[in-house]
Amino acid sequence: MPESIRPIRLAKSTDRTERRFGTELLIQIGSPKAREYLEVLAKDPDYGAASYAKGALSRPSEGPTSFAYTPAAFEGPD
Repeated sequence: MPESIRPIRLAKSTDRTERRFGTELLIQIGSPKAREYLEVLAKDPDYGAASYAKGALSRPSEGPTSFAYTPAAFEGPD
């Protein structure tokens, strides 16, 4: 699965913990498409996911975040 699809899959999950994590990832991504998903999550029945999304949408987007840790950072030595 492409890396960009995972936060969207998490945000659409039936599990509230996964939706909260997906919300956090979408906030960090910060793209216009990510903000579209945050608008949907702002209406989520789970208070945590909805409040994270609303908080992010109340601030101007700073654009995509540079991640300090990439998947390669978690790989063991060869």
